[in-house]
Amino acid sequence: HYSSHYADGPLIKVNCAALPENLAESLFFGHERGAFTGAAQTHVGFFESAHGGTIFLDEVAELSLLTQARLLRVLETQSFRRVGGVRVLTADVRVVALWCARATSAKTCSIACIFIR
Repeated sequence: HYSSHYADGPLIKVNCAALPENLAESLFFGHERGAFTGAAQTHVGFFESAHGGTIFLDEVAELSLLTQARLLRVLETQSFRRVGGVRVLTADVRVVALWCARATSAKTCSIACIFIR
């Protein structure tokens, strides 16, 4: 992050293994006021917060397949909506994802870097 042209922007670090599944979409994409019970105000998600910077997704494989599919959709379309929102939003971010897999006694890790503009 600090040696890229995104260095002046924020670095948002997300431990995907620690995210509650029922809140993942709201945390990544934000939500509008009144979108669900307890949503008393609009919340800016990780993607909006990282505009002009980098999102580091640690242990991305620990997310549910549904959440992974939603993230993939954002990478493909370069846009998203807040939960309960109608407006399509975009963010100029670099996404760095890390995932590790255990094969018997060995641990293999992979990293990917994707740009959304």
